[in-house]
Amino acid sequence: DASAPLAALSRLQDFAAARSTPASVSTLASSRARVLVNEQARCALIRLCCYGAQARVLSAAMEDAETFTRQQAEQLGDSIAQQIDDELESTDPPLDLLRALGDLRVAVVRDVERRGLQLQRAAVYHNPVALPALLLAHRVYQDATRWEELCERNGVRHTAMVPAGPVEVLQ
Repeated sequence: DASAPLAALSRLQDFAAARSTPASVSTLASSRARVLVNEQARCALIRLCCYGAQARVLSAAMEDAETFTRQQAEQLGDSIAQQIDDELESTDPPLDLLRALGDLRVAVVRDVERRGLQLQRAAVYHNPVALPALLLAHRVYQDATRWEELCERNGVRHTAMVPAGPVEVLQ
């Protein structure tokens, strides 16, 4: 779901993590051993598909320079790279899969480095008193029409009053 990339990436990461290698089955019964081998292959396939899907979602999210921040891109890119590193360390993939995962890792890191520079940085604005979202958006951005973005970014429930305290804003 490219409209909510952070949620989509979180679900993909959780899904991939849940597909770790299943518990071992006694090798006495050949049918049980075959079931284990098949289950391990299925889990590996799901994890690998999740890595590619995460890379595509991150790439699409970086297109939204208005709400997606450089810090988010760097954090998510690092997370995908770490998952691929963990996969390579915990398994002994065939050479073609090793190359494909390496290429995916390099592509994610380079994409974040190149396009991440075009994204805005997030900063913290210390709101001294509770203010209406319109007024706070005007104070922070000199653009009151960005009140919805401000509310979404900070999980403000009632737009009539943004509570006093730290508020995440884009620079």
